[in-house]
Amino acid sequence: MGLNTNQDGKNLINLIRAREERSFSLFPCCLSLARAYQVYQGPGLGLGPRPSRALMQRRNSRKGPREIWRPRMGKHGTEYARVERDLYPTPHWVVMEALAEHVDLRGLTAWDCASGDGSMVQALRLAGCARVYATDIVDRGEQDEVLDFLSAQTPKLERPTDLICTNPPFGHGGRLATAFIEEGLRRMGDRGILALLLPCDFDSAKTRARYFGNCPDFAAKIVLRQRVIWFKRDDGKREAPRENSAWFLWQPSPLRIHHPPAILYSPARQIGI
Repeated sequence: MGLNTNQDGKNLINLIRAREERSFSLFPCCLSLARAYQVYQGPGLGLGPRPSRALMQRRNSRKGPREIWRPRMGKHGTEYARVERDLYPTPHWVVMEALAEHVDLRGLTAWDCASGDGSMVQALRLAGCARVYATDIVDRGEQDEVLDFLSAQTPKLERPTDLICTNPPFGHGGRLATAFIEEGLRRMGDRGILALLLPCDFDSAKTRARYFGNCPDFAAKIVLRQRVIWFKRDDGKREAPRENSAWFLWQPSPLRIHHPPAILYSPARQIGI
């Protein structure tokens, strides 16, 4: 018996219910299958073929704005709406207690090429950088100039940078973050350090091997022992971030020998948020 129409499904349910009254023990599997079919169809949709997208759109158009189902996603999750241009401010401890624990930032000229609200710029200054040049693709009022890092634009720096450091936008499937790696390596040339804050497993994809395991300039990975809180809750519940993060560092070497990257960990202590 096929379940291709609403009537077929209803007939099957009625048949099983009638037999169930006589002897439930003879038909437990059939009853379970029928109920599973109802669950598969979803609540309120009835039996029969799954509704088309056009039908769901028509149903949603008759509902109030709070009843319409829309896909939602956060930085890498589904419980928050995605922030425009992936603007996720970086807490100071990620720089001061994690990056600066392994990289001496004192006296460096740094460039935050996706500065956002300026949180990382402030942290780099507090960590000892002599000059932090801040740029972003849009004018947020907190940067030195508006600059698209992935374009051919050249920053108006007084001197070459010692460090390009940022929390890059992730983009769909991590494509924007990958573009930041490639452009950062190009702009870095044969000097300085490129430091990007990325998901901890970002180096595990085979398609990115040329930036990590197969890249002679890939110098170190600093795994964060504490998860970054990217979203503050306003419902009284405690934040429970699920994403592990790490600093990835590239530094050109004059040696032709390819050394494996150092795997480091920080912070050394639990940071109070």
